[in-house]
Amino acid sequence: MSNLLVQNIKHTNGTTAQTVDTDGNVDFPVSFQIQQWQLLSSISSNDTRITDWGESTITSQTSAKAGSSMTVSSGQFSFPQTGLYRVIFNMMGGAGSGGQDSYINVRMRVSTDSGSNYTIIKELVHGGAASMAGGNYGDMLVNVTNISTFRVDFVTASITSGSSVFGNSASTFAYSTATFERLGKSQ
Repeated sequence: MSNLLVQNIKHTNGTTAQTVDTDGNVDFPVSFQIQQWQLLSSISSNDTRITDWGESTITSQTSAKAGSSMTVSSGQFSFPQTGLYRVIFNMMGGAGSGGQDSYINVRMRVSTDSGSNYTIIKELVHGGAASMAGGNYGDMLVNVTNISTFRVDFVTASITSGSSVFGNSASTFAYSTATFERLGKSQ
């Protein structure tokens, strides 16, 4: 049996495409991307795009990302490169003191036409008794074939008066987050 001994695999233009460390870990610096955004303020309106997103400014979190960054404008997230992405939404919400709210809903949506039209891919539902908080989690896969036209957003659907999806300042812990992870090439 033969062994191929290698530390770096380079593209013909000289850029490093892969690195293998002494423990056998392989690094793909160009293709991997992961980034988390947090909701910066609570939202309590029905049928409203969630727009107040930011990255954490907590010291240990400012560099807790890899690869190219997502961009967001008016609550619409754009992708830095084509690929198959996993989009995760963690929602923390709570019913108001006025009574039970059976449905605090957030819809995860994808657009392939620059945000003109969206398709609901997943709907997260949280409900609870008066003054009760809780959370829900959902994810979806997005096959981004064109960075100029693909968008993702998150929209509230049903929130009873007094209830809300929780947000928090970027300098403190997060309540609700959106995470974008590139898994590989577009399919």
